[in-house]
Amino acid sequence: MTAGRIAAAAAIVASASLLGCPIGQRAGDFPSVRTGGGRTCRLSIRATRQEVTGELLSAADTAAVLVAANKVWVVPYRIVRSSRCDDTGSIPFDGRGVLVPAQANELQLRSRYPQGIGPELMARLLQAYGQTAPMVPAQP
Repeated sequence: MTAGRIAAAAAIVASASLLGCPIGQRAGDFPSVRTGGGRTCRLSIRATRQEVTGELLSAADTAAVLVAANKVWVVPYRIVRSSRCDDTGSIPFDGRGVLVPAQANELQLRSRYPQGIGPELMARLLQAYGQTAPMVPAQP
C-alpha cells in the first residue's frame, strides 16, 4: 500500500468519526428527558393578577397546558401578562399574548409532551384528574 492510499484511508476514517460526533443540543440537555416531566412554569394573567403555577404539559401555538393544584389548566397566551419557568427564566411575549417563535419552540421542547396533546390524551388527563373539562383562568 502506498503512502497516498494510507493517507486517503486515514482521511476517510477521520471524516467518518467526525460525522458521528453530536453537534448542538442533545436529548439529555432537556429536563423533560432527564426527569420524565415538564418544567415548572408560572403564568401571570393580564387582567386579573391571577397566577397559574404548575408543570408544563404542552406549549401549543395559542395556549399552554399545565397541571396546577391537581387540575389540568389551558391558559391562552392572549391573556398572559408574563411568565417564568424554572430553568430558563422569563419567557418573552410580543405584547399581543403571542410567544416569540424561538421561545415557543424551546418551551415546547421542554414540556412533558413536546409532540402536543391530542384529544385522546387530553381526555385521559382530564379523567385522571377527575375533570370533565380543563380549567381556564378567569377573564374579564
